[in-house]
Amino acid sequence: YSCTDPGVGDGYVEKLELPDADLAGVLPEEVGTFDRLDKLDLRGNRLTGVHAGISNLDALTKVNFDNAFAGGGIAMHTLLELMMAITSGGADSTIEELRASGNRLQGSLPANFGTDMGALRVLELESNAMTGTLPSSLSQMSALVEMRLKDNSITGTIPSDISSLENLQELELDDNDLEGEIPEFVTNVAACTADADSASCTGLKSLTTLKLGENSRLSGTIPASIEFAESLHILHLGSDGSANQRLSGTIPAGVSALPLKEID
Repeated sequence: YSCTDPGVGDGYVEKLELPDADLAGVLPEEVGTFDRLDKLDLRGNRLTGVHAGISNLDALTKVNFDNAFAGGGIAMHTLLELMMAITSGGADSTIEELRASGNRLQGSLPANFGTDMGALRVLELESNAMTGTLPSSLSQMSALVEMRLKDNSITGTIPSDISSLENLQELELDDNDLEGEIPEFVTNVAACTADADSASCTGLKSLTTLKLGENSRLSGTIPASIEFAESLHILHLGSDGSANQRLSGTIPAGVSALPLKEID
């Protein structure tokens, strides 16, 4: 840990970093008393749960639970609801970075996940056992830069309003059970076609990485509006042969003008 005062029990702990410390059991209620805690890093442990008192940490901005839970330990929706409840008196959660990959956590994203998460910049929940669908409320995370949900069992379609995440740079949804068509990359195709530099042309123009491979039921064509994702470097839509996507049609001509370094 690090603190601004020599005493640990005085409420001035700002960082609690105990990675690979062989911690087991439920994260205790006392952690919720560190009212100035900004960073919580418990990756690589054997926790079986988190006490609800964590929602009292209204200064918390960075959370890392990568490989922190033994045998699942806690339901995904329970963990995320606790994160949503961490506020500093306003409506929005204070969390800016949330990492909980590699835990095989079961359950789904809460139906309202994204609502009141306006500060969230990094969401990494890959390599879990998540099911259910992607809620449309994800589009409300306006500050989001990175979203990695790969290697789960998420079903349903990719919400069409995901294109409203103008700050999104990395979107990794590969190796799930997603279906349907890839949504448009911009919120107003007509406006972008008329003038790609206009204020009305908004969407995933900052996207650098898009990974949708290994989703066997994705279908339809690649939207021509991909050309407006003018920062795209990595595009993965293919499979390793075990899952054959139903994408059809040709690669849009505008792809050739993108600064792609990887494509499959």
